[in-house]
Amino acid sequence: MEFKQTVRVPVAHLYKVLIQSAAYDIQQHSSQEIDDTELKGITYEKSFNQSASAEITITDQIANRSYGFQTVTPKRTFHTLYQLEEMNDKCRVVYQEELTSERKIQQINDLVMSWFMQRSKKKRLSLLFHAIEKEYQEQ
Repeated sequence: MEFKQTVRVPVAHLYKVLIQSAAYDIQQHSSQEIDDTELKGITYEKSFNQSASAEITITDQIANRSYGFQTVTPKRTFHTLYQLEEMNDKCRVVYQEELTSERKIQQINDLVMSWFMQRSKKKRLSLLFHAIEKEYQEQ
């Protein structure tokens, strides 16, 4: 899935929000003391509820350009990437998410479910970016 949106904030601000969110998540789910300028390569375990957890690895971090991570569960692997492009006083964000599954039947199920969930996911991303705009404008 790919989602593109222009966000009315400087690219440095959007990047900072993404990285601070990642750093907070890492600190909440691990005992690692981190420097948020060097997240690439960090791996940690995240629990979602009593029975679901995932291993998350930061795979990409280029200041004001990109941030990416891989989420591995027992059945699936998600690859997520935010690419940022500066456009004067705003920025263009391209969100990419790729899903791979372990078994063929799971791949078919994931394909069907992702088709149905894609609109909802894009709406949540749009709301997230609008919230970041609003927060920035209120500063």
